[in-house]
Amino acid sequence: MNQINGRWGRTLVVAAMLGAAVFAGGSVPAFARTSAQHADCVKVPPLVVALSPMSGPAGSPVMVSANWPMTCAAKGVIKFRDSVGKVTWMEKFHIPVGRRGFAKIVTIPVKAAPGMAKVNVVLHYLVCKQDKCRKTIAKDSAPFFVT
Repeated sequence: MNQINGRWGRTLVVAAMLGAAVFAGGSVPAFARTSAQHADCVKVPPLVVALSPMSGPAGSPVMVSANWPMTCAAKGVIKFRDSVGKVTWMEKFHIPVGRRGFAKIVTIPVKAAPGMAKVNVVLHYLVCKQDKCRKTIAKDSAPFFVT
């Protein structure tokens, strides 16, 4: 029996398993669903972060949210940079496969300097083409005025 190697070999095996599962009335295997999810992570639209509210005193809660129109998973980091340049890590989080966005409530640092500041969000995810994957990022920031 010949051994099938490479991308096409795995594609044929997954297709055969999916066909067998569907034909037999079963469900699609979990690994097949997740491996197919990376296909639409090749061209990622820009990340657009929103804050609510967009101003307030130091120590106030703020909702940080963004759509993630891809079905692939991502890991995120939220940081705050005040008007004098001091950076504070606010939160690390995970966007599961298929979630398509996030909304996190963070607290503006109590010792944040008054004035125009930024909330920065960076998402880390994998882009896979054939058998090669590479780490990449999507990032955006939104202004916050510390009163």
